[in-house]
Amino acid sequence: MPTPSGLATVAALALTAACSAAPDPAATCAFPSGRPCPPGQACLASPGDECNYVACIDGELLGTAVACSAEPIPSTGGGPYDCDPASVPVTTGLLPPPAPCPLGGLYTIERGFFRTCVPVEECAPLPCDPAYGGDGCPSSYTCAPASRTCVPATR
Repeated sequence: MPTPSGLATVAALALTAACSAAPDPAATCAFPSGRPCPPGQACLASPGDECNYVACIDGELLGTAVACSAEPIPSTGGGPYDCDPASVPVTTGLLPPPAPCPLGGLYTIERGFFRTCVPVEECAPLPCDPAYGGDGCPSSYTCAPASRTCVPATR
């Protein structure tokens, strides 16, 4: 069975291949689902993949494919926090975040920078596009078509 780092390499190559297959290098990048990656924005790479942040820079998807740990994230008792990675301008923020949050957590975004990990429940609603299968929604969340935000998935 491949190691987490081996899987990360394969995932990173798949994202790079998806972008480099575009006929025009200056064209907008798109994730494998077809969801566009707006130039100059950090994004969650695929549905439920809060462990992997990428950005579209000069027509290429750049970022890391890292594994999340399963350790618990303590509640801050605060929120709602801005946790949308697309609000981080790649010119000012750290890309990728310094390390992945544990599964079930996302970084808070303050003044365009990744700050601390909080439970997803403490984040403000994350925008998503139901046309792309909920890209940008963390694990156990789905994209609600009416609100176009990530909501807890029903089991």
